[in-house]
Amino acid sequence: MIVSNCIIMAFQTDAIIAKKYDIAFSICEHIILTVFIWEILVKWYYGFNIFWKNGWNVLDCLVTLALMLGPLIFPQGGDSLLKVIRVLRVIRSIRGFASMQGMAMMVTVIMQSIPDMANIFFLLLIIMLVFAVFGVTLFSAAVPSAFGDLFSALYTLFICITQDGWMDIYREFKADEGLMYGASLYFFIFLTGGAFIFANLLVAVVTTNLEISMPDYDEKNPNECSPAAVSLSLFPFSHLVFVT
Repeated sequence: MIVSNCIIMAFQTDAIIAKKYDIAFSICEHIILTVFIWEILVKWYYGFNIFWKNGWNVLDCLVTLALMLGPLIFPQGGDSLLKVIRVLRVIRSIRGFASMQGMAMMVTVIMQSIPDMANIFFLLLIIMLVFAVFGVTLFSAAVPSAFGDLFSALYTLFICITQDGWMDIYREFKADEGLMYGASLYFFIFLTGGAFIFANLLVAVVTTNLEISMPDYDEKNPNECSPAAVSLSLFPFSHLVFVT
């Protein structure tokens, strides 16, 4: 049902296909909505009070309610709004993946990693701000398109972090040979610290939380693969990056 829901939503993004198979998509939507409703009713039957203690269940109920009441409240003239309401099924799909065996652990690991990743991103933002100030001070006159002001410099550094297109920016320094050497050192330091070190730190955070969560998961699922195998399958080069 989760996969079918995602496939239907993917096909509906194409206007031609959506118009050609409108009736079929409508039938599928009603079937999916019926399954959603029955799922909630079954959960209510086995524990109505417990149902509302889970945030995911509350979100499921709100999404299903919006899907039910949307066509009734906006029967005509609300096509755009109805399309937005239908997209809420994406949230249901994400929640469904979280309930699958193994996926629940990965969702937990990612959620546990968010605070640490937020700290890393905050530190990266500070470093970007410092380098942006240096860039504006040193290169604003020579390359105003990239370092004309603070926001332009921050955008330039963001491009450098993605490692996609930074060479085009670097070529603008070729007009001044003396300035090019300074720019080389500037980009080398920032790329080494911003792109490589921080990227590895993010991998380290997720890998560490995965290793912490794996023992509990193995106790509940003894037939699943070992922590080392799962870790290598998720981060095949992590053993080359970190030395413990």
